[in-house]
Formats: sequence, structure tokens, C-alpha cells
Amino acid sequence: PGASQLVVVRFSPTVTGSAPGTVAFTSNGGNVSPPLTGTGGAIRVIQTSLDFGTVAVGSWRDLSFTVQNTGTSTLTGNASTSAPYSITSGASFSLGPGASQAVVVRFSPTVTGTAPGTVAFTSNGGNLSRPVTGTGSTLPVIGVTPSSLSFGTVTVGTSKDLSFTVQNTGGSTLTGSASTSAPYSIASGASFNLGPGASQLVMVRFSPTVTGSVTRTVAFTSNGGNVSPPVTGTGGAAPVIAVTPSSLSFGTVIVGTSKDLTFTVKNSGAGTLTGSAATSAPYSIVSGGSFTLGSGASQLVRVRFTPTAPGSASGTVAFTSNAGNVSRPVTGTGASPTITVSAPKGGETWSVNANKTIQWTYTGVISAVRIDLSRDGGVTWQTLFSSTPNDKSQPWTVTGPSTTQARVRVCDVSMVVCGASNTNFTIQ
Repeated sequence: PGASQLVVVRFSPTVTGSAPGTVAFTSNGGNVSPPLTGTGGAIRVIQTSLDFGTVAVGSWRDLSFTVQNTGTSTLTGNASTSAPYSITSGASFSLGPGASQAVVVRFSPTVTGTAPGTVAFTSNGGNLSRPVTGTGSTLPVIGVTPSSLSFGTVTVGTSKDLSFTVQNTGGSTLTGSASTSAPYSIASGASFNLGPGASQLVMVRFSPTVTGSVTRTVAFTSNGGNVSPPVTGTGGAAPVIAVTPSSLSFGTVIVGTSKDLTFTVKNSGAGTLTGSAATSAPYSIVSGGSFTLGSGASQLVRVRFTPTAPGSASGTVAFTSNAGNVSRPVTGTGASPTITVSAPKGGETWSVNANKTIQWTYTGVISAVRIDLSRDGGVTWQTLFSSTPNDKSQPWTVTGPSTTQARVRVCDVSMVVCGASNTNFTIQ
């Protein structure tokens, strides 16, 4: 009394659809018949067959079926076949309602000739068979990928390269050639000699000479068949480079300093103008050295003249672009730095112990100066200030002895650039 026991019921549908039933419990304590329901899964294979075409003996090719559960309960089963076919993935499946799965079949011929076969799909939702066929071959077979080439828009006067891949999918040596017609050409790989499975790039060049769309074919002729994939491209209007002004003159620039002037580079044509500007010392490009300009657009190219020695310096700025090359002359003159003493410049009379100001002007880059005094008309010099900032003036309390041949000299501290009083002045 009070004891219990499990009774396990198994549902094994042999056809699709709903399957109601009962379990009859008969006992000395009475009889009961509880109901049972279940639905058999339904199998569907979408492709009706597979054709592997010609495959070289010793190689293989994969194609796939798609198995789908069109029922309302889980579909379980497997797929099988026989040589020279095999299932490489998806051989077993367990699919919920509406789910699907790829079953990949491989054809691996070991002999020449046609090889028909079947793939058997066995499941709890029914069984199906699908035919498969393929041909094993020792002959060469040509394959070309991709199926076409599109070069897009290429500027007239320029070119663009794209490539096909030619492959021998057969079982013996494939020989042949590729050819096309203007404005297309074969840039490399025009002839091929390929063993089984080998491949080679065939480079096609599009070189438009006029604007507009151009469609041609590339003819692959071989002992393994002929194919002619299409090639398309559009010739785009060409850019035109214009550079103004026709030259630059920097005038006189002090050695150690620099001066900037600019050219304007413009695309006066169509398409896109790309290029760069270059020059050589003592000139340099400080901005705008590279350019990418749409139709009508322009850009400044800043050139700097930095003389390192006195004298005239001629150069060129070379503009290199996809619309041709242009050179523009540049000229300038380097000048040495100068110092000019403006007080005392000569003829003055300065009294001993008087507070005076030595004054000068300069050109170039001079950070500090040295100031000397001569009492014998510039034959000998004594240092008044060994280094003082180059601020163009220096207070000085005049010292003796008296002389009528005094001169002041102002130099950079390295004594390379100097200026002195033009004539003698008097100290008394």
C-alpha cells in the first residue's frame, strides 16, 4: 500500500503528422487509459541534386545540400554517401521546428569518367535520397576568377591595374594565353603553363585616352577550354596644373635670417590633381609641399629663402603631379650683417667725465656686441664693454686722456661684423 513505480513511454513516429494514443493500465484495482499525443518531424532537402562538374583526379570539390525540419517537433537523423563522395560536415543533425543545416558533400575522383551517386538522408521525419554527379578528369581544365573586373573611373592619361587569377582545375598541364584590346592591355602573366591545381595572376591594365565608359573582354585561350570575362572602366577628365606667379624674387636677405614668399598651384582642369613641390638649399618648402586639388581648387606653396653666405642664389621649385611637371625659378641675394655707428660718428667733442650714449644700428641677427675705443685714429683699440646686449645704445661716462683722434667701434662679440665712427672725434 502507498508504493509507486515509473512507466516510461517511448514515442517513435514512422510518418509525419500528429499521432494521438492512449496507455491502458489494467489492474485488480481498476483500469485507466490516459491519452498520449505527439507529432512526427518532417524532413526536407532543399536542393534536388548536386553537379560537381569536372574535377581533376587526385583533387576534390565541395558542394552542399541544406536539410530542413518542416515539422513541429525535433528532427534527428544523418546523411551518408559512398566513394568517391563523402560527407565532410553536417553528417548528423538535430533540428528544431523550422531549423536548417548545411550538409557538405565532397567529390574526390580517383579515376577518370562520370561518377553518379546518391546522398541518403535518414531521419525520424522520413527518409530522402538526392542524386550527385561529377566527372573525374586527367585533362586540363581552365578556371578564371573573378568573373569580371571593374576599374571604376581612371583619369585620362593615367592607368590602373587589376588582376584575374587563372587556375588549372584539371589533371594535366594547362597551357594558354590571355589577350585583350585597347584601352586595356595585359601588363603581366599573358601566357601560362600550369600543372594540376596551379594558378597564376594575369594583370590587366586600363589606360583610357578619352573620357567615357569602355567595356571589353579578356580572352583566355587554352588547351583546357576558353573563357572571356568582361572588363569595364570609365575614362575620367584630366586635371591640369597651373602655377603662379612665373617666378619669385626674394631680393636681398641678410645671412642668418630668412624670407618667405608663395606660389599658388591650381587645378584648372577636371578630376583630381595630386602632386608635390620640392626645391633645394638655400630654399625650402615650409608649407603646402603636397597637394590634392579638385577641379578649380588651389593651394599656396610657401617657399623660404635662408641664405648662409653673401651673394646671389638662384634655384627652382619643381612641381610634380599627375597632370605633368612644372618648374618655377626663384632668386635671392644673401647679404652680410652690418653694424653702423651713429654716435659718435665723427666731428663731435665729448668732455671727460661727461655722460654720453654710444649709438648704432645693425642688420642681421646679432644678440650681443663688444664696444672698443681708439685714441689714435683706429690704429689701436681698448675695450670699453666686452659684451653688452645689442639694443643699439650704451651709456658711457667719457674717460681720459684727451685726444683729437678718438673713434668708437661696435662689433659682434666674435669680432666678425664691426662698425666704427666715420671720422675722428675729440675727447677733452
